[in-house]
Amino acid sequence: MPLSKVDFERMEQQEGRPITLLRRGTPDIIVPNIQAKDTRAQNSPSVENISGGMVEDMFMITCTTIEMELAGFPVPPVVTDRLLFDGEYHNVTAVYMLYLATVLAGYKIQVMG
Repeated sequence: MPLSKVDFERMEQQEGRPITLLRRGTPDIIVPNIQAKDTRAQNSPSVENISGGMVEDMFMITCTTIEMELAGFPVPPVVTDRLLFDGEYHNVTAVYMLYLATVLAGYKIQVMG
């Protein structure tokens, strides 16, 4: 997904919340306190109907590449990663790469849970 310079600056300036990224593996990689931008406050949440009338909230999280690399998390995030914030685990369901011109600037991470 291409970003304009204005979009990138807006992404950088947004207030974030600390999240913990988890990647399963041998050994598991756990990186706490990456600042991420949760778009639930700006958009109405999307809800997916799962079995028996239960629903799950789907939303987007935005992280810059620099934040993830400085925290030591292997980039890019992948669908098997999990996020922990507000005391709850959330599954990554899609990852979109955000480019500023030809430079990878960040990730838009679709989360469910």
